Amino acid sequence: MHCASLEMQNEELRRTQREIEHSRERYVALYDFSPAAYLTLDAHGVVLEINLTGAAMVGVERAYLIGKSFIAFLLGKDHAAFLEHVRNCIERGELGSCELDLCRHGGEVVRVRLVSDPFPRGTEETVCRTIVTHQAARHHAAM
Repeated sequence: MHCASLEMQNEELRRTQREIEHSRERYVALYDFSPAAYLTLDAHGVVLEINLTGAAMVGVERAYLIGKSFIAFLLGKDHAAFLEHVRNCIERGELGSCELDLCRHGGEVVRVRLVSDPFPRGTEETVCRTIVTHQAARHHAAM
């Protein structure tokens, strides 16, 4: 009897493990392979997380971007606007957007739109969950 109970518990654990693995695979597919770039930024604009699409947009490996200020990849004229965008998101708790010029690795400059939403992370820290999209298609469509 005890053996049968343990076998049932073991099977339930295996089923739960499979469900967790499937859920993780769905999350990776949704987050990393999204057509939009996703970033999580701290109050100083430092990249805490970024998906593969975001790394490709910047043109560098994801591991290199983690812990770096996103401002390093923007043209100087947009630094103040970026910092204000992050401040408004975190300090005011406001959903907001802005358009900036992103300087890709290799020097190519592309116009991007950031849309950021404040998100509580842990008990004390709020971060910006940010979507970055290319604006070139919109400009071409308007011409």
